[in-house]
Amino acid sequence: METKRFIILILLSHLVLFYSIFDVYFTSPINHGMPVHRSTQSPRAKRLVLFVADGLRADKLFQQLNNTPYLNSIIQNRTSLSGISHTRVPTESRPGHVAIISGFYEDVSAVTRGWKENPVEFDSIFNRSTYTFGFGSPDIVPMFKRGQSYEHFYIECYGADNEEFGNERAHELDLWVERQFENFLLNNTLKNELHKDKIIFFFHLIGIDTNGHSYKPWSNIYMKNIHIVDGIIQRLENLIENYYKYDQKTTYVFTSDHGMTDWGSHGAGDDTETLTPLIIWGSGIRSSRHTDVHIEQADLCPLMSYFLGLDYSINSVGRLPIDYLLPVDEDLLQAYLQNARQLLEQVHKQYDLLKQRLLFFKSYDLNEEKFFKRMETVEGYMNLYQIRDDIKDFMHRVALASHYYHTYRRFLLSILIIVGFLTSICTILYQLNPMKPLSSSIALLCKIISILIFILLIIEQSPWTHLLYPALVCIHIWLSANFAINWIRQKVFSQIKYISFWLNLFMIGIFLQTYILPFFYRWTMSIGVFLLFIDAIRRCQGSLLHDRRRLAYGILLLIILIFPFLPTVGTIKITLSWCTVLSGIITLILHYLYFKSDSQQLYIYYIQRICLILAIIDNYFVHNLSIRSPLIHILSWILLIISCFLPFFSLSIYRLKRLIIIFTSILTIYILLSTQYESLFVLFLCLLMLTWIITYEQQQQQENIRLFTFQSLLFIFLAFFGTGNFASINSFDPSIVYCFLTIFNPFLMGFVIIFKYILPILIVTCATAYIIKNPDMIKNFRLYTLIICDLLALELFFFIKTEGSWLDIGESISRYVILMAMIVILIAFHFLAIIVNLTKSDLSQNNEQNIFARFYSNFVQLYRPVLSKSYSSELNYEQSIEHYRFVFNEKEYSKISEESIIMLNTNIIERTIIYHPTPNFEIIGTRYFYHRNPKENDSIEIELINPIDYIFRNVQKPDHYFYLSSFDSLEYLTEVPIMPYYEVIFNCTSLFSIDKQIRPPLLSYINKNIQWTPRYVLDLSLFNTDKQPTMHAYADIRNHGEQSIVIKEAEFIAGDINLYQRPMEYLRADSSYAKRMYIPESSGGTDNSFIHTLDEQASGTHIYELSLPSSITLIPRSIKSIKFFETNVTIERFLYYSSVFSTVNSHGKLLNSFNLTSHNNFIPNGFLTLHEQGRFIGQIYLPDITQGETYTMKFGYDADVIYRRQVKILEDNKKSKFITYNVEYIFENYKLSHDIHLYFIESFTSLKYFQIKNISISNDNKNLPDLISYGTDLRGYMIIPCQRIPKIISYNLITYKIKSKLYIHEQ
Repeated sequence: METKRFIILILLSHLVLFYSIFDVYFTSPINHGMPVHRSTQSPRAKRLVLFVADGLRADKLFQQLNNTPYLNSIIQNRTSLSGISHTRVPTESRPGHVAIISGFYEDVSAVTRGWKENPVEFDSIFNRSTYTFGFGSPDIVPMFKRGQSYEHFYIECYGADNEEFGNERAHELDLWVERQFENFLLNNTLKNELHKDKIIFFFHLIGIDTNGHSYKPWSNIYMKNIHIVDGIIQRLENLIENYYKYDQKTTYVFTSDHGMTDWGSHGAGDDTETLTPLIIWGSGIRSSRHTDVHIEQADLCPLMSYFLGLDYSINSVGRLPIDYLLPVDEDLLQAYLQNARQLLEQVHKQYDLLKQRLLFFKSYDLNEEKFFKRMETVEGYMNLYQIRDDIKDFMHRVALASHYYHTYRRFLLSILIIVGFLTSICTILYQLNPMKPLSSSIALLCKIISILIFILLIIEQSPWTHLLYPALVCIHIWLSANFAINWIRQKVFSQIKYISFWLNLFMIGIFLQTYILPFFYRWTMSIGVFLLFIDAIRRCQGSLLHDRRRLAYGILLLIILIFPFLPTVGTIKITLSWCTVLSGIITLILHYLYFKSDSQQLYIYYIQRICLILAIIDNYFVHNLSIRSPLIHILSWILLIISCFLPFFSLSIYRLKRLIIIFTSILTIYILLSTQYESLFVLFLCLLMLTWIITYEQQQQQENIRLFTFQSLLFIFLAFFGTGNFASINSFDPSIVYCFLTIFNPFLMGFVIIFKYILPILIVTCATAYIIKNPDMIKNFRLYTLIICDLLALELFFFIKTEGSWLDIGESISRYVILMAMIVILIAFHFLAIIVNLTKSDLSQNNEQNIFARFYSNFVQLYRPVLSKSYSSELNYEQSIEHYRFVFNEKEYSKISEESIIMLNTNIIERTIIYHPTPNFEIIGTRYFYHRNPKENDSIEIELINPIDYIFRNVQKPDHYFYLSSFDSLEYLTEVPIMPYYEVIFNCTSLFSIDKQIRPPLLSYINKNIQWTPRYVLDLSLFNTDKQPTMHAYADIRNHGEQSIVIKEAEFIAGDINLYQRPMEYLRADSSYAKRMYIPESSGGTDNSFIHTLDEQASGTHIYELSLPSSITLIPRSIKSIKFFETNVTIERFLYYSSVFSTVNSHGKLLNSFNLTSHNNFIPNGFLTLHEQGRFIGQIYLPDITQGETYTMKFGYDADVIYRRQVKILEDNKKSKFITYNVEYIFENYKLSHDIHLYFIESFTSLKYFQIKNISISNDNKNLPDLISYGTDLRGYMIIPCQRIPKIISYNLITYKIKSKLYIHEQ
């Protein structure tokens, strides 16, 4: 498959698989059109007051009740219910309020739709009330002003700009709610409405949640806000009681939408997030106080409906907590039964929808008719409590039925997702091993089944998202099913009996588990890092102390393996912001030391240093001095934008410098986003990646792409888990956004948080892209990465739990979501690394890009566009002279024809070629380590001062200068310079075309490292006479050199062309002059054409132009095959028999032969591989075949056709001295349905005087000429019929010993 299409397909596939978790496990339970049921005819209160303290943890309230004296007095002294309300995943504000007010648990995808307004119509107690009065956050309160009515909902909210994180005044928002309600009671025009029955007051208090995010739940500010809320509740209750004259008709409910982790976040299923406080007092609580209440959060909705006598919300799944509403009476049981009817209506609706849509459906047996009959007759019950228990048991069955219908398609969808993963892996494997697989009946069956499932879901009118999964499976099966079946047969079934297969399978499983374990235990990342440390010591060359690169690599591995053992970021209860400042200072120092001697791109270096300094100051002001002004936010955004785009403006020809610029930009951004020790980790990660690059290139060996992929993935997981994360969606510290915003904006905050946690992954991705420069290895690395990640995601998919604690359920889902997100991020980031040119080599001839190539038989002529920035040309505008400089290493130059090096589309004034036996030192100030005595391994750091005369100075002793004549003892810190090398310099003027436009200059030269040979493939269907065979011609291009060449267009030339290369003596560059060749303007570059076109008739050559759909890359020491033409040929098949006359009887088989005629093309000499209906016949070397010429080919013997030869003496006349022989040939064709043509030839060159008489041939010869005597041969064509019908040839041969009269008479 084409690479672009493959990438798009894989990216879309993983997006679908990423979304699948929400489609399978988080689907909306909302249905419409169910009838309503009134809770009770005898309400226990006229009004209800709902307090929701956003983000309040249960333990922080009940374990420190002295902090809330008023709530404590209610619990201790008044008739009340107090205890725990259990929330569910996702523990966010919107789903929590929906559960409290509407009674159902909203799917997680609703969190992404917004907070301020609900896009889905659902019922709530606010809709069922007479009037609702809401006060609080603009993100929560207006959310419920949709539904059946608008007029009865009165709301007052503060501005969204007031929701500011990071200051100690968040409690003022709660005080605003109190003041606003007080003003509302004093100055309102809704007195009549306020005195109606069934009204609700809703107070949303957000201060605790805001301070929890900012200062963490263990802080004094969090506890202080709880104390303030306690006072607000007391004062609000007094206001309401005073307003209603203490009529004892008000019920108060105090709870929270969710809790909060110790690091100030929420969203998953930890106990600190799912356990929220609940206190209910006032009218309706008739029994003594209960202090150990445990109810589900959704149960609050029917409970509040019961207090006010409202209709139950039709979407509610909550059950009335009857165990805490003692004593049990008939009215309470009736309300409980009505609750069961309301739940049953939802089950009926689910049943109707599925029954109407599905072709195959099995209902859930509820036995509801028997239950309601018992309720009507009330027979068999001893007391009311038994009725309560029976209703409770029925409601439990209703809940099971609802879950059964709600998850009815979950099993099928899960199977499709699993198959989607497996087929996606098969497609990746197919891309990794592109071959034409044989068709398989099993593969065909799989295709049919996938299509049938897709059609089934369409007929059942399934949601469009459900259709994505079978469509995904269909696409992948259609692409790779045949390959997968053949691959399993070859790689699995053929090896399954060997113990090595199971051992390899076991080792692969162990490797995969090393990546799975960090999702459960962060510290296990250190095991893999320690193994890398052991490997670094093992690979050390000589003493570890003297192998400085590997020593630094090992030290950094030991440092970085400490981080997975550290506590999660945000859970440390001490200030570690000094780590951020320290990491910034170290980065600034290292940046200055590395680039201080570089005189190019100074503006980029200065901008980066300024950004670093401003980022350090910004972070210090925000996290140490708590200064969070809008000016700091603007500055932070400016630094973020500059740091993101600055690497794209780097024009450095050295990839390592570009990489360090990228790392510096990432560190600048990370300093703005750091709160504790994570910036130190990222700094050490950058240093580790740099030493990894240097040590990896030091190995100077071909990369093992599989081991490299495992190592790279280990670093990627280290980049994620090492910064203090663990595999849960609630492991992110919201305080990291304080440098950018403190106003509540969930989407922008989420973007910044995610951006921070993928930056370390970008660091590893860039380092990986730097190391693997080979395009084929880049492709293989991506594919191996995708395979490993898909296997990990598939394993985590099996780990997803739907039962157990919400902590286990939430974390199992979080792990899968995080891994799937990492897969998409890795794909995107690797392409980003390519954009900033990390996978391209530095300036040299070792990587030719986008060239036009003319391929001759034993060399290639290259035409390469010259870009001034890419090849260091300097344009002198005053003299209109362009200077172009090119560098070739010595080995590369030895395969270049010196006379062929020329610049096209320019007027060449001068060409200079200089040989340099020493390295190409170019940048002044570059530092190296020089070993003065290699045996003792002592070294000094030296700095380049004069690149022409090779003058250096000692860095430790700047006044010590010296001339370096030997470069064998230099240790290169970055990339090894080319040594020795040739330098080719052109001085040219621009050449204008007729339209006065400057054509781009071209560098042209002949390279003998690259050769091509034609190769032909011909598949015969000889017995199908209606089909003319097609010969496919391929060009096998061999690159024997050490450079990669990227070819955009190609032209293949067949024919004999001589190449003469005159030897040339070059002077050393350090001599007084260098050899130059002067070319007059009149003789150089006068042709306006882009590339000369050869004349076939004039040159006697044949040209094949090839327009490539995409560029092809010839990597060093490789063979690339591309298709360059197809031609229809005529193939005539026959059997060939040839022998010299002998008197000995014989038998045997006949030789397969073919006549090949080309009608359209000249066929250059090359190897031809012949197949017949996919079966290999043979291979032969073809000579040059001109158009219309016929060439005979012979391939082995036909096993189905045999012959027998018998020779008899009829007469032996010794007197006349002649002998008469009878020769008989019997040919038999064992083929069942095909006659065979035979070309027969028998030679009599061993006889001096002879005569042939009485030639006879059996059977019909179908108008073919009979055997004839031709000179000393007997030859002719005949047909051998199939089914063993004998073909008999016979003749008499008379031989004479002397030239007798009889012989002369016969002649």
